[in-house]
Amino acid sequence: LRHGFMTVGPSGGGKSSAKEMLLNAMAKLDGVNDKYSKTRQWIMNPKAITMGQLYGEFDENTHEWTDGILCVLYRSAMNEFAQNESTDRQWLLFDGPVDA
Repeated sequence: LRHGFMTVGPSGGGKSSAKEMLLNAMAKLDGVNDKYSKTRQWIMNPKAITMGQLYGEFDENTHEWTDGILCVLYRSAMNEFAQNESTDRQWLLFDGPVDA
């Protein structure tokens, strides 16, 4: 399943602490309740890179496609999941400011 959500608030408002608390609770319930499992985080700041670096881009000169960081992280998460036959959840997190 693919789901997305945003946690929005001021700096120091507890967003990261709430996320860490949820991750810890899910890890503790792993094996106790089938709904919960350990979670692997893949974190990046999308504002620290260009759109091409984030999603990938086509080079007009060489006619080659270069994968972006999001594609590479997604592929890494799925490979880890498949190779280890893991039941752990994989979260790709964009940790950075939100444009209005």
